[in-house]
Amino acid sequence: YENKIFLGDNGSYLLAYIFSYLFINYYNMSLIKFADSILLVMLLPGLEIFRLTIQRALSNKNILKGDRSHIHHLIYSKTKNIYAFLIIFAMMASPFLFSKLINNNSIALITCSILYFITINYFIKKK
Repeated sequence: YENKIFLGDNGSYLLAYIFSYLFINYYNMSLIKFADSILLVMLLPGLEIFRLTIQRALSNKNILKGDRSHIHHLIYSKTKNIYAFLIIFAMMASPFLFSKLINNNSIALITCSILYFITINYFIKKK
């Protein structure tokens, strides 16, 4: 945010550790009743990792080397707006919220996966 916050690799690892710890503890304390709720919360990061791995493997790039093809980079380069992170947060929350709205996790999973790939397709073509 305006060159004041930078996480880098270590910050990403720290956030992943914190979220994993919280998910496991909340599930063990029965604050999260079903494991598919965790899947819905982690849907966007999971799809993003899967997409990037396939994309890098098909283009003969190192799958572990960073680049600027993450969804947040694509959205920011298209919009040139610092508030593009709101789009990302809305996308990350949408599977979980949608599942609560329609009361069906399977339909939410499929619908949000399709919407993710439509969004990616739009931002990749408009890059």
